Formats: sequence, C-alpha cells, structure tokens
Amino acid sequence: MLRRHRKKLIGAAIVLFWLLMMGLLGRREILPLLRGPSLSTNYPTSPTDSWMMVLSPGEQPLGFINTQTAPETRDGLPGTLLTLNAILKMQFLGQPMRMHLGGSAWFARTGDAGRFDFAVRSEEHSARFEGVLGNGVLNARIHTAGEVYPLSLPVNRELAIAGIAGTSALQLDRLKPGEEAVIEAFDPMTLSMGTARVKCLGFDTLGEGDEARKVRVVSITSHNIESKAWLDEEGQTLRAETPLGLILQQTSSSEALSAVSREVPQDLIQAVAIHPSGKRPVRGANLMRIRISGIPDAVTIPEDANQRRTADGDLLIAPRSQAEDSASTELPENLEPFLAAHPFVQSDHPEIQRTATEIVEDRQDPWDKARAIYEWVFANIEKQGVLSIPSALDVLHTKVGDCNEHTVLFTALARAAGVPARMALGVVWSDELDGFYYHAWPEVYAGEWLWMEPTLGQPIADATHVKLLTGDIERWPRLLAFLGKLRIEVLEVSG
Repeated sequence: MLRRHRKKLIGAAIVLFWLLMMGLLGRREILPLLRGPSLSTNYPTSPTDSWMMVLSPGEQPLGFINTQTAPETRDGLPGTLLTLNAILKMQFLGQPMRMHLGGSAWFARTGDAGRFDFAVRSEEHSARFEGVLGNGVLNARIHTAGEVYPLSLPVNRELAIAGIAGTSALQLDRLKPGEEAVIEAFDPMTLSMGTARVKCLGFDTLGEGDEARKVRVVSITSHNIESKAWLDEEGQTLRAETPLGLILQQTSSSEALSAVSREVPQDLIQAVAIHPSGKRPVRGANLMRIRISGIPDAVTIPEDANQRRTADGDLLIAPRSQAEDSASTELPENLEPFLAAHPFVQSDHPEIQRTATEIVEDRQDPWDKARAIYEWVFANIEKQGVLSIPSALDVLHTKVGDCNEHTVLFTALARAAGVPARMALGVVWSDELDGFYYHAWPEVYAGEWLWMEPTLGQPIADATHVKLLTGDIERWPRLLAFLGKLRIEVLEVSG
C-alpha cells in the first residue's frame, strides 16, 4: 500500500546544486574557466586546495565543499584543472538526506578548448553532466536514468563553468568599490547560457582581534538572484552568503570533514516557509486574493486564466476547470514546445511512450487523457522526499518522489500522449505546516491552460497555489530570487 500522506515537499536538488556550486565563488586560481575583457588573468603555477564548510542560517554545519586546482597540460596546451568534491546533509520534513556533488573541469589558458564532467548523487538517484568546448561550440551529454542525452550550444564569448551566477573564476580582487563586471556563463545544471553582474560593494573587516582581516565585499547577481562574498587581498573567498540564507565559511579540511558526521540540524523547509499575514488560507479553496511584496522589481509574477493581477495590484487566484473546447484536435502553433522532449522530461523514450499509451487507452479528448494520467501518477508514485535532480524516466523506474518527481513524470506522460504540458513552480498552502511552502505542479492545455495537482490529489489544483514561474527544469533555479524575500498577505479566501 502506497503512503498517501499529503505533506508539502520542497524541490531540494535545485537549491542544493546551486548552493554547492557557490563554493567556486571568487576562486582566483581558476581563471581559465572565466575571462572577462576588463579583468587581467593570472594562472596558478602550483596546486591549491580549499575547504569551505556549509552552514545553516543558524550557522550549524551541514557539509563541506572542497575545490582543488593544478596546472595541467593536455594535447600540448597549457591549462588549469579544477576538481570539486562536496557533500551536504539536510533534513526535509523530518527525513535526513545526503547529497554528493563531484567532478572536474579543465580549460586551456588560450583559445576555447576545455571539458568538464560533474555528477550529482543522492541515494539511488544520480545525474551526470559532461561536455567538451571547442571551435565556439559546447557539446555536452547528460546521463540520467541509464540514458544519455546530447546537447549542443554555441558559445560566442568567453565561457564560465559555474552553478550560481557563473562566478567560479572571476578575479574579483581587481574590482574597485563601485566597479562592475558583466560576464557570460554556462550553467551545467540548467543547460543554458546566461549573464551575471559582479559588483564590488566596498571593504570590510572579517574576524576579531589578531584574526581580523581586511576583506573586499562583492555581490553577484544573475536572474535577479543575488549572493554575497567576502574576499581577502588575494581574491580568496573567506565567506559567502546564498539567497537561501545558507553560509559558506572557509575552514580546515578536518573541520570541514567533521561537518558530515554531526547531527543534522533543524528541518530547513521551515527556513524557507512563508507564514502569511491576513486571513488563514483553507486547503481546497476555489478563490484566493493575496498581496505579494518583498520581491525584486524586475521579477514579474506570471498571469494566466488561473491567476491574474487586479486593478489595484492584488493577485487573484481562481483555477479554471475543464474548458468547453477541450476536445479540439487543432493546437495553436505556439504549443509545440510543450509537446517536446527534454533531457529530464523524456516524453519520446519508449518506456514513457508505452506507459502513456497504456494509461490513456482509447481516450481522444485531451482533458480525459490528462485526468487518466493524473489518477495514475497520484496512485502509483509514493509520496516521499527525494534529494535528486528530477528525471521522468528515473521516477517511472523508482516510483518514489516529491512534488518535483510527480510533476516531471506527469509532464512527460502527458506530452507522450499528445497533451501539451508545462510545469509551474511556486508556493502552496499547507494546513499541516501552517504556511506556504515551495512546490511544483503541472499544467495541461485542454482548450486553455489548466492547473493539476498529482502530488496532493487534486484534479484541479486549488486556489492556495501561487504560481511564481513557468517552464522546464532549466528555469527552476530562478526560484531563488524569491527565497527569503517573498511576503504574502491573504486578503480573501473562499471555497
């Protein structure tokens, strides 16, 4: 018998991957991984070994990040090799979880030759990202659920390998107060190119007494997500703060390794919960009107038939039921991306295709297909927290997961059945936890976009869902722009 408890489960892997990659912030020795036109380049002449402890918002140890660099020549090209090893222990809804990120990257000192190979592992779940850079093109492969998916991206300017903000190798010690640098970066987690803005905020003192050190404080902003780093005179990161409130602190190897043997501190899902003001939401509500504040001005909350801005700026959420013209066989051309396969939404894989066919049987109406897929996913996927990068094929094999796993599998099955589907990321109310918690759910197009909820067992997601983002996994890290900042006032609830 599958467990049917309906607790809110946060998507851990997205946040954790970005957190771990922040261990590369300000690493002046890794300059071959990133070069900016306004920044000079110094290359390491001897190996380096850096350890950072990952701390909770209350500064309790959660794990460590170890980065090493060394000069290395390949095929006659002088270059720099970076190796990364990180372990993080967290607790989500009372479940202890452990995640490991490891791998290496090598880049030539001149030209654009390079390669990287990183893997994320947690329990029986794993994903591997490898790639080769050359001739202005990044050719990568993603390994997940026993399958390999190719990816090719043009790289028109200098390349950075990093998780958060693409800052792994920027020589930040050359920036003066008020100066900024804009860089291009490839994120191996989100499989996309982007830009980041690095700004020197000024100088400060870190530590006390004889251990006090003058530091340069910098901010790194990408996709409206800001992080901070404190750097010494040589550009080494002594401390960094993430959008989630988690902290990276330079330390010794023995102290860092001891972090993974300690008891896991307070459940971190509580750290990102939003406890609203105003009226108390009710699970199953069909209408909710809220006022949102605290988010960056550049962030736009999506609107659709299910949620929209009112004339006075409030957000009105009233999810729609089945559209009248859902049986139409002709789809607008702009829906083609929502029928396409993705490395983590493998709707074209034979196993996904076969399962979708078995579920929908001879149904023709898109909404009827979506309902059948919803019922199958809700009934067959065990509700359990998983620390992984969600992969539909992996979920089909393990039949275990939280909201991320339910959503990617549902999306893959719907697309395989010819029903346009996309993923929403936002927050949802939890009666058990007395607050809004970060959550993912699928949307299907059946005449118009409809919200569904296979994790919580709602054919139509209720009005306590607040959508903050829409899109495949490559957009999910943008959720970090809301963490610790989002404020909600509930003005009206009915249903």
